[in-house]
Amino acid sequence: MIPILAFMEEKKAPTPEVKSTATKTIRLTRAEVYAMRLRTPRKKRLAFSLVGLLIAAALGNVLWYFQDHWLPFWFPPETSVQPEPEAAPPAARDASTAAPMPPPAVSPEPDEEAKLDFLSAALWDDPRFILGVRTFNQAFDRYRRFLNDRTQAPLLPQIETGAAEAVKIFEALRPEAPPAVPVAAYAERGKNLLAEIARLRQPAVPVAAAAPRKVPAEDLRRHPDFQNASRLFNQALEQFNQFKANTSRTELLDPVEDLARQAGEKFEALKPQASPSFHPELDRLIHQSYGLVSACRGARLKAGESRSSPAGGPKRRRPPLPAYQPPP
Repeated sequence: MIPILAFMEEKKAPTPEVKSTATKTIRLTRAEVYAMRLRTPRKKRLAFSLVGLLIAAALGNVLWYFQDHWLPFWFPPETSVQPEPEAAPPAARDASTAAPMPPPAVSPEPDEEAKLDFLSAALWDDPRFILGVRTFNQAFDRYRRFLNDRTQAPLLPQIETGAAEAVKIFEALRPEAPPAVPVAAYAERGKNLLAEIARLRQPAVPVAAAAPRKVPAEDLRRHPDFQNASRLFNQALEQFNQFKANTSRTELLDPVEDLARQAGEKFEALKPQASPSFHPELDRLIHQSYGLVSACRGARLKAGESRSSPAGGPKRRRPPLPAYQPPP
């Protein structure tokens, strides 16, 4: 009995802890593995780039410092070859040696000081000089106002008086003026203003009007005014023939007279443009037109009627015929 209890007590006794010496395994995800693989090469590339930049900077500094030694060797300067001048003929050589060509004449440039403009009194504080400058500037201001409005003719005497007074003052100051003060140029500018006023006072030369160009007969017959006048005359003649067929239709006389007068006026307007050879034909047409007007008036008088406006209106007076003499 005693040995059994001892065995059970041995079973119930706790077993001592034994530390495990085995290594623990760490499991990584795919993303962590990929990141560990990329970290080291990226650092290497950055370091390689920095080292390359430093080397390139050092090499560029060395090349720039010794550029006088290697630059002419690798890039020699270009030498331009000028063509040899052609030999001149003997005659040209003799002429060139005999008499040298004179230099070209240089046209004198216009004097900038003589141009019309306002003067400055800041060059000299002399009271007389300041008075001359002020007088000229007032005259020049009136001159500009006149150019803007040519109707202000009373300004011209004032401009002329002021410019003449300024010239007199500048001419009197010329002997005692300092060299830096252009008194002579100021006087010349005043004289130019006087000359400009004299030019403006001259009457404009009338331009003769150009003589009208003579139109040949063939072209004049195709002229719109000639064709219109011919059409008006034909209409008047046709209506007058209708009146002659029936003399009781006196209402036709008014339009006939109007059409015939318009035709005669148009023929007369064409005469200055026509060539002299076409004048006889125009005279005949004008005579026929006004003759038709006279025939209408004679027919109205023969019928005992007077040409008047509609009932109740004022009477319409007939314009007189032109003093026209038919050709012989």
